[in-house]
Amino acid sequence: MKKSLLTKKEFVVIVLIVMSIWTSMNAQKFGDVSYAQIAQTVHPTDSTAEAAFIFKKSLAYFDVTKYDGIVLVIEHHDRIKIYNEDGEDYAKYAINLYKDGSTKERVTGLKAITFNAANKKIVKSKLNKKNVYNEETSENYVVQKFALPDVKAGSVIDVKYEVRTPYTFTIPTFYFQSYIPVDHAEYEVRIPEYYTYTPVMHGGIPLTQSKKSVNGAYNVDLAHTFIASNVPALEEDEYVLNVNDYRSSLKYEKYSSQFPGKTTEYYVKDWNEIAKDLMKHQYFGKEIGKRTKGLEHFITSIESKTREEKISEIYTYVQRNFSWNGDYGYYKSDGVKELMKTKTGNVGDINQLLLNLMLQAGIDAKPFLIKTRDSGLLNQNYPTRTEMNYMLVYIPDGESFLLLDGTSKYAPVGELPRRATNINGLLIDGEKGAIVNVKNPNIYKSVTLTTYDLDLETPMLHGSGKRHLKKYAASTYRRSLDDSAEEEEVEEDEEDEDEEEEVFAENEFELTEILNVDDINKDIKMAYDETIYKELDKIGNQIFVNATIDFGITKNPFYEDIRNYPVFYSSLSDVRQVIKINIPEGYVVESLPEAANMALEGRKAQFIYKAEQIANTVVINYTMKINTDVFLPQEYPNLKELYNLIVDKSKEKIVFGKGDGNASVDDE
Repeated sequence: MKKSLLTKKEFVVIVLIVMSIWTSMNAQKFGDVSYAQIAQTVHPTDSTAEAAFIFKKSLAYFDVTKYDGIVLVIEHHDRIKIYNEDGEDYAKYAINLYKDGSTKERVTGLKAITFNAANKKIVKSKLNKKNVYNEETSENYVVQKFALPDVKAGSVIDVKYEVRTPYTFTIPTFYFQSYIPVDHAEYEVRIPEYYTYTPVMHGGIPLTQSKKSVNGAYNVDLAHTFIASNVPALEEDEYVLNVNDYRSSLKYEKYSSQFPGKTTEYYVKDWNEIAKDLMKHQYFGKEIGKRTKGLEHFITSIESKTREEKISEIYTYVQRNFSWNGDYGYYKSDGVKELMKTKTGNVGDINQLLLNLMLQAGIDAKPFLIKTRDSGLLNQNYPTRTEMNYMLVYIPDGESFLLLDGTSKYAPVGELPRRATNINGLLIDGEKGAIVNVKNPNIYKSVTLTTYDLDLETPMLHGSGKRHLKKYAASTYRRSLDDSAEEEEVEEDEEDEDEEEEVFAENEFELTEILNVDDINKDIKMAYDETIYKELDKIGNQIFVNATIDFGITKNPFYEDIRNYPVFYSSLSDVRQVIKINIPEGYVVESLPEAANMALEGRKAQFIYKAEQIANTVVINYTMKINTDVFLPQEYPNLKELYNLIVDKSKEKIVFGKGDGNASVDDE
């Protein structure tokens, strides 16, 4: 049989392919940054990008050491191009490290360099290890932080480090997507032949996959490699709990192990086992039910109260006398004794105290663990306690239940701070655990009544009104006052009405009265004066006023044709506006926007608009209701259509024109 020989052309092609692969591999060595990468001024496929990953790579494998035993090692290597000042934040790193007592994760082998160009030469600035520091954010988490030096528009940064973790139940999530473009993303996971891990993937970015056998810490590892190229930037979305739930990503969860000569061991626990483990933990279950020294008199003082009164008084007592230090968690930190002394603690400290006081008063109360809202969704199908980072107090209430959070100064009984609202959580009842779905208890409710006069010379609307803030609207307002206690709006002291620029002045809002700010159980009532310049215009003898004055929606937040994940609202809402505009003398109403009334199926959301002339007044009724906090992907098109209607209505005009005083809009 005649042997087939390569042609010269085929040989050249093979050589070029090999050289290309070698060059690509060599270019990903730490510190091998080219001048061309530094000189690049704009991303090739996204001219708006503030920065981009030239590549991001991670390698996960197991190591066996004399001192640490079995550890999981995750090597990270990022190379990022900075295009402008906004992109400089990508040179600031914060690495989350988990710990449980003396067992903890740690960072090793950290190297980081900034590359800049000067006089057509590459200038390197290395990270000084003195500028690396740790910040403890809770009893279970430490964040290692550092920022690369000399970063500016045009810089390329190269960062390499490894995280060594004794926690091998999960091989951490690798994100192929970022908020900036990713030119090349690569994740290699090496799993020993004695272990079985289950891959969990999210997102729709196409991945190239391959696998091969390699030498490992035990014997042979099976190496899985996943590659994504030219990944577009992920857009921000305020209507999700955590966008990471939907980013293109991959993690592995431990299922079983079988070493030679031993039986198979399974690692997937159920929620009952997790509850049982937690109730045996010295900083959790061992603390629940303990009597709090120093508060016996308080418990005695409420013995004769009704159940509802006891719940309210205990909750109010903890709210007013103990302050949250900003740390999450469900374990106690310094303990009740220290909490009683300092009056300050983390979520676990304060809500364990709240729970114990309820139990001492004879109230049936239980711990309820959740992920904070911004941490995303709890994976019900893979029970683990490491995902949960917050504790609430669960109190049965007929066929329903109350959830209480003593860390919030502004939430009345039955309401939660935004951080503590999620769709489910783990109820621990003795040594039993069960996932319980949670309805959002917060309703943002407000009613506004305002009457305006039209000033034809400026022109402007000037009026006064009253507003009632109810439920979550009231607590949100109280919270805003606390957050901005030192800030005040600066008002113009001097105004020249003759200046043409006055037409473009900012709208003015001045409170004239406010009631019940300090009582979290009452509605806030306010009165105000308001002057509006921007939402009207005078052209010849006609005055055009925005159909929704200054409270409409001018841009639809839902612009995609298809949405593959739910829309989440931080609260339910019921916002109502009743606006009266006195018709100026000598003017008539020439046209009014048509009425609108649209409700989604099941009245999950509703928009109502009506403008009508009543005697010498135009009355606008505007209502927007969101009656659920979650809309499924199949409900998205109708939700988008609802917002399109609101936007369209906000663009319409109420038109006043010169008249004989007898005409009306009905005469048209």
